[in-house]
Amino acid sequence: MIAKQKNDLRSDRQSGFTDLSDAKFATETCKNCSLWERATQTIFGEGPVPALIMLVGEQPGDQEDVRGRPFVGPAGRLLDEALKQAGLDRALAYVTNAVKHFKWEPLGNRRLHKKPTAREIEACRPWLRTELEFVRPQVVVSLGATASTCLLGKSFFPLNEICENRDPDLFWC
Repeated sequence: MIAKQKNDLRSDRQSGFTDLSDAKFATETCKNCSLWERATQTIFGEGPVPALIMLVGEQPGDQEDVRGRPFVGPAGRLLDEALKQAGLDRALAYVTNAVKHFKWEPLGNRRLHKKPTAREIEACRPWLRTELEFVRPQVVVSLGATASTCLLGKSFFPLNEICENRDPDLFWC
């Protein structure tokens, strides 16, 4: 899913934060849902501010949770390869996830990814909105259904209803 923001998405700071580093610091103590209890740390987005493009994934994975950065595990390697093939420099993109904590279930000594619930997605939505507010990307790319749901809301249904249920602050294509 690719979206182009209107030029004046937000002229004022609706989040109450003075800059993105304040918001990142605030996420470190977020308890809006129970995911913080098992996660190693909060994984906030990173990249240039402002940025031409924002890439939004579902949630951090095991490697992201351990290393404290988005898209550094297997999904990050796949993303890097896709960006390379598209001729895009990752350093020019702000990368983040819709959900800021790693949701997992144990399997032996491994931590297996578990899809976040609608409640968990909604709990993280203000953080993504704040990132959008400060990053002000010209293009937003949602990498999957969870990211699309967080950006568009619970009523999101891929493709056939996108024009009816789109976020009014974004142009979708």
